[in-house]
Amino acid sequence: AGSRGPPTLQELSRRLEREMAAEEPALVRLRGASMASPFTSRQSSVYPVTRIVQQGRCTLVTTMQIYKIQALTCLSLAYCLSALYLDGYKLGDQQMMASGLLSAALFLFLSHARPLTTLAPRRPPSTIVCTYMAVTVFLQFAVHLATLLAAIHLAAPFARPGWVCAPDSLNATAARDAGLP
Repeated sequence: AGSRGPPTLQELSRRLEREMAAEEPALVRLRGASMASPFTSRQSSVYPVTRIVQQGRCTLVTTMQIYKIQALTCLSLAYCLSALYLDGYKLGDQQMMASGLLSAALFLFLSHARPLTTLAPRRPPSTIVCTYMAVTVFLQFAVHLATLLAAIHLAAPFARPGWVCAPDSLNATAARDAGLP
């Protein structure tokens, strides 16, 4: 059997008319699927295009939220691990575990995000390096910092001098036995 050349315009037109006349749309084979498939839909509406835009915006906003959570976690832990250490306070294993589990839970909840049913009138920022992201992270960190300072102030009457980071504390003894400074 010899190979035929590409189909002519009339053959393509007849095939398209037959497919459009059929009640059920033609099945797409796995090899025929691609990123451009919503843009090559046989539907007469723009629904597939709006759906792909909704999915893209959902992905963009979710990614930005993940970056915000990462930034806030880093800033809060940097304060806890450095500034509090200078005052003789140290985060315990349970506190670090709770912080890690909370971050993991937030990422898990964000991974189940669904796009809105309608497109929002404003587009989300197209980059994470923008005024919106910087201002929101800064304001949220200000709230976190105020909460940390309030918690330190409330816990101060219960703290014993030298109890947390003293050289003879249990943590220091375990670190010394492990050969750490």
